[in-house]
Amino acid sequence: MAVSGFLQENRVSVVSAVLAVIFIILTPIVSIIGGFAAVSEVTTGDVATGAVAAGGTVVIAVVFALISAILQAVVLYQWGNVINNNIKNTKHIFTHAKDQLQDPLRGEIGFFVNRLEDFLVQAWPFYIYLVLYIIAQFVGWYSFLLYLIGFVFLAIYLSNIFKATSKVSDMKDKIYSYLKGAKGYNSESYIFRIPPRSVALVIILSVITLGIYWAYILIKLSMEINEYVASDEKVRPELEKMLTT
Repeated sequence: MAVSGFLQENRVSVVSAVLAVIFIILTPIVSIIGGFAAVSEVTTGDVATGAVAAGGTVVIAVVFALISAILQAVVLYQWGNVINNNIKNTKHIFTHAKDQLQDPLRGEIGFFVNRLEDFLVQAWPFYIYLVLYIIAQFVGWYSFLLYLIGFVFLAIYLSNIFKATSKVSDMKDKIYSYLKGAKGYNSESYIFRIPPRSVALVIILSVITLGIYWAYILIKLSMEINEYVASDEKVRPELEKMLTT
């Protein structure tokens, strides 16, 4: 019995990524506009109105920054969750198929299944980053240090995601090539390959562009992960049918 039809794949919310970027952009814009308005009122002698304008601007900017941070956290979590769910589904299908195969194909599939566990994205760096980010909001001058440490763990989490997508794609390419030779598997469908990325380069470009590149990655990687999952979802039933017949 085919099991691929019973497995559900998750998706990254691209809408959340886009909204996060919108609020990233709006936060400094609101701050700048509010600052100019406050200065304008003060220079005309209306200090009270200027103070109200400045205070209102700060509140709006903080709210926008908070919304953006929450949306980014949701998207970051979904990156790892979607990839892990895909890996677990892939393992489930190959484990089911392996029991119906004969050696040496059974051994090759078994090796692939065992390796999949090594590529699961570890979520603990993300949770540490999240906790440090939240604590940093309440500790005054120590916040910079917590932000710095938090971003180290965020970099580790991103590195895990980049490695997982790259290594799983490599393994699937190898196993599909092997099956093509061993059982004549051939299909016009293909699995989308997420482009490899360097965490260091992502950080450097994000700093140089004042966050613009990070906003791009936030949306782009979300779309790429979804495309990868969708293409794998399309290939999987064909592959399972071939393995079990």
